[in-house]
Amino acid sequence: MKGRVVEVLSLLNISLGFLSMFFFIRGLFDYGAYILILAASIDIVNHVLVRLLTIDTDIFKVVISLGRMTPFGIASALFIVIYFSNLNVLMQLVVLTLGLIFMLISAVRISKIGGMPTLVNGFIIPFIYIFNFFDVYIVSGWLIVSSVLMMSSFRVRKPRKKKKEPKEIEIKDEEEKEKTKENNLVPLPFFGGD
Repeated sequence: MKGRVVEVLSLLNISLGFLSMFFFIRGLFDYGAYILILAASIDIVNHVLVRLLTIDTDIFKVVISLGRMTPFGIASALFIVIYFSNLNVLMQLVVLTLGLIFMLISAVRISKIGGMPTLVNGFIIPFIYIFNFFDVYIVSGWLIVSSVLMMSSFRVRKPRKKKKEPKEIEIKDEEEKEKTKENNLVPLPFFGGD
């Protein structure tokens, strides 16, 4: 039952990916960009739920990977290729090639541990568009940088909680110190003690 929420959120991500592709094909880039940001936000919630519910089965990994591949790999690459389809033939070829490489690397990234998560592209690419930095050179540069980072071997480490060390109690009397030493030292014959 606890895995159903993760499945539903992953299917919602896949649906949002297809919906954003529909808007990109229609030329409604604003709607598609906002839907990609919504999909990225839902993916963060999905990731947190997977960690909290300690779900670690192969089927969930496949469903979650597909939920990331559709909006952040395929839809993002389609967005870029369609948006820059009015350029000259050489630039179209460059953007198409970079878009296909980006899409293939994001597909490979899903089965690889380490590297930049594909989720980052769910935020970066729409934000580049929304804040009017969607120039062919900026986007092409990001596709190259993103592809290299996704295939790199660095790992994002999660912060670890510090273990609380037990506080030592101050013992004022010498007799109490001796008693605590005697009580704490118990010989165990099966661990090498007398």
